[in-house]
Amino acid sequence: MGPNAPTIDELTGKADLLLLNIHPVLHGVKLLGQNTITFGGGVHIREPQPLPK
Repeated sequence: MGPNAPTIDELTGKADLLLLNIHPVLHGVKLLGQNTITFGGGVHIREPQPLPK
């Protein structure tokens, strides 16, 4: 953030770990680096709440 923040291109080469919220079934098979962890998608889904009466 701010005027001195590095660009995405500068950060790409410095990343030690990349977390991707994707699911191979929905997004297709992709070639990923050794420092990439996919955690399957769906983490945004909340537990269902009971319906009001």
